[in-house]
Amino acid sequence: MELKKSPNLVFDEYDLNKEYFSLEENSPFSIRTEEIRRLDNPRKLGISGHLRAKNESYSVSEAIETAIPALDELIITVQPYINDGGIDETYEICKQKKQKYPEKIKLFYYTPEVATIAHFKDTDIYDTNDLKDDIPNNSIHSFSHYTNFGLKEISYKYYMKIDADQIYWTDKLKELRDNILYADRFAKSHRSFINRVIGRLFRPFYNFLYSILPTRVYISFVTWINKKCLFGMSGFQLTLRGGGGQLGANNKTLTTLRSETYKKELFDYFIPLSLHYNRFYCTNGGVDTCIFAPNSKNLFCYFKDHGVEMQNLVGNAGFRNLGYFWFHLGMIKRNYFVSGQYYQDYINLRDFLNATFEDLKPKIQTKAVYKSDYDGFWDNLFLNFKKDKKHIENFFKESK
Repeated sequence: MELKKSPNLVFDEYDLNKEYFSLEENSPFSIRTEEIRRLDNPRKLGISGHLRAKNESYSVSEAIETAIPALDELIITVQPYINDGGIDETYEICKQKKQKYPEKIKLFYYTPEVATIAHFKDTDIYDTNDLKDDIPNNSIHSFSHYTNFGLKEISYKYYMKIDADQIYWTDKLKELRDNILYADRFAKSHRSFINRVIGRLFRPFYNFLYSILPTRVYISFVTWINKKCLFGMSGFQLTLRGGGGQLGANNKTLTTLRSETYKKELFDYFIPLSLHYNRFYCTNGGVDTCIFAPNSKNLFCYFKDHGVEMQNLVGNAGFRNLGYFWFHLGMIKRNYFVSGQYYQDYINLRDFLNATFEDLKPKIQTKAVYKSDYDGFWDNLFLNFKKDKKHIENFFKESK
């Protein structure tokens, strides 16, 4: 398949002179325009995490516990999902975490239904709002509005999404925090002509510099060139084999990860090498999971061709990915498992740690549609394959 040259993304423009940013002005979950404009004000130096969750009782507790040591605060926005017993397990877990970390966690229960246009086609919501091709990004029912609802609550300069189906490598996340806060001194509101020229000259050498410079020096150098502290983050997919062994009796609900044993269990999970379900491959994340400083002009919008909400930062020529920071369990929660031939279509984590990039590269497939995404995927994997294995090993050493 021939790769497209670029995403050609078009971001919405909003009238910031109106009272309400949201399409629905009478909802308790509407966003006022002044809340969006407030993002342009100076904030304390630090990192705000934002976790969005619905029916995530399987892994949300460990996602919080592995991420929160590297964050100054964590905003949690939960959507309702009531089980057969009449309990929203995800929300109950998040309330417990709020009690455990009262100074760090802000918790919100976001009750408007959020889904794609296909979900709403035959509902009153579709008829009432005269929806056409998609849910408007400023509608309380859009995923991007749901994301921006949490984003507007940040107290610190930098923001990163924390996903409820991701288990974070805490040591690398803390290292990233230290490096970002150090590099912030080189971030400025405007980029000079000289910096633009230097950035263009050095662009062909970014990979080489990344491979030889200490991470802090590299992050600081790129921040100095771009005058923005803006970096992508990715993770490795993990799932089970075949029909799996973690499914409940109703074949819909996963048993919750046990904090005492889950690290040992993950060690025997599998990474897909070939493309599975025409959707999943060995890694996830990148642009939409970057760390950046929000303002009124780089809010989240949803793009159907990517199947994810993204912020208005992707056109930045100096945008760089810093490797892998988590295990992604999104396949498991959707009942998607690896299949095919072992070591050709998938590999367990133990063998992955002993494999070389040269050995696995011919077996690895990706879903990338655009050339920039394709090149970025392979650059990221090549540059961080050995480096991030050490962080994986440290992650499992902590469980011994």
